[in-house]
Amino acid sequence: MKHSSTPSSQTSVLEREPQVSDLLHCHSCGDVIGVYEPLVTLADGVPRLTSRALEPGFTDHLHDTCYHSTCFEHLGAVEQSSE
Repeated sequence: MKHSSTPSSQTSVLEREPQVSDLLHCHSCGDVIGVYEPLVTLADGVPRLTSRALEPGFTDHLHDTCYHSTCFEHLGAVEQSSE
């Protein structure tokens, strides 16, 4: 818990509260994608399996193209069944 008497410059990473921008949401279901959860992102239109823990910062600019891996697999199954 962060105390108001502690200057923000001395607050450790563990004490820092998550910012809204730190949260990554699945483009399919809208739920938060956890740091250690496998995710699929579309990099130049090509699906890429990764995680935020494995590649910190990689998904920072790809918020609109990130999916839980299971959501992405489900989207692929739905698209194939509709053809």
